Amino acid sequence: MEIKVLGGGRTVGGNKILVNFDGRYMWFDMGISYDRRLKLPEYNIMRGFSLQKIVSMGYFPQEDIMASAKKENGLRYINVLLSHAHADHYGLMTYFRAWEEAKINLRLYSPIDTFRTLQARLELGNLKKVLTNLDFRKPEEAEAEGFNVNPVRVDHSMDAARGYIVTSRQSRIGYTGDFRFTSENEFKTMTKAFEDLDVLVTEGTRIVDHGLQTEEDVKNQIKMLLTRFFNSTVIFIVG
Repeated sequence: MEIKVLGGGRTVGGNKILVNFDGRYMWFDMGISYDRRLKLPEYNIMRGFSLQKIVSMGYFPQEDIMASAKKENGLRYINVLLSHAHADHYGLMTYFRAWEEAKINLRLYSPIDTFRTLQARLELGNLKKVLTNLDFRKPEEAEAEGFNVNPVRVDHSMDAARGYIVTSRQSRIGYTGDFRFTSENEFKTMTKAFEDLDVLVTEGTRIVDHGLQTEEDVKNQIKMLLTRFFNSTVIFIVG
């Protein structure tokens, strides 16, 4: 088994993790990092950029995507497990022109409620076109690829968030996805599901404790913002 972390390591989001199970491949998420979104004013129009430009900018790991593609009925596709519908875990799927030029389809495995949250976000975001490149499959359908995929419910700030346990003939690997804001009791339940693995791949963003920020934490962060932007009008929208 070989694991390549092509996104999400030492960054906020952008998870793209490729696992090679002795010639059979599975991607854990296909995201784009938030730090790049914040730095690039043209982020939204980049979905229409050419494959060559996206590759040159370091967003599209073309070599690994091509190596992990499988041919079926004259088409090439890659296997992707979706943990949840936050853009830092699915964003690269929306770069429709790059995928079209690469002639690669995405076979997307997840429980139906996880896929429905993604579908709703794409439709509300005027990105329904992206769905034409996604071939949705339930986790149990991964058996046809030689994998046994078991979803693990995790608690996160997005509905229908999941981790996964993927079992092949040779190994058993777990992927937590993102579980920030999980309570201590829920954390214990989650960790029990990830016992007896050969490898565990985990999201490490802001998981130093189990709780949400305190009221005092929020006040202190607001004070910091006000000292940085003291000459501006600051409007707080609370939802």
